[in-house]
Amino acid sequence: MSGKCYTNADSKYACCPFYKGEDRLSIRCEGLQRGSTLVNLFPSEGRKLRFVTGYCRSVKRCEACAIHAMMQRLYAGPNPPTPILH
Repeated sequence: MSGKCYTNADSKYACCPFYKGEDRLSIRCEGLQRGSTLVNLFPSEGRKLRFVTGYCRSVKRCEACAIHAMMQRLYAGPNPPTPILH
């Protein structure tokens, strides 16, 4: 990790390089295929907020996220997708 946070239209606080955005009950992350998006739906705003503040907005904690780990393995593999930079 670079130790810096990224910016985009939905959150100026996102630190995870795979974060794409969020709304009231969901967080969007970069998907497994180039140009795709993973949508993580939460049962309540509180649960979504705890996740996004605990992982997506923390330089140190975003690496503990299962999605972040999955994407790191994908990029380290033999046919990594072209990164989508924020």
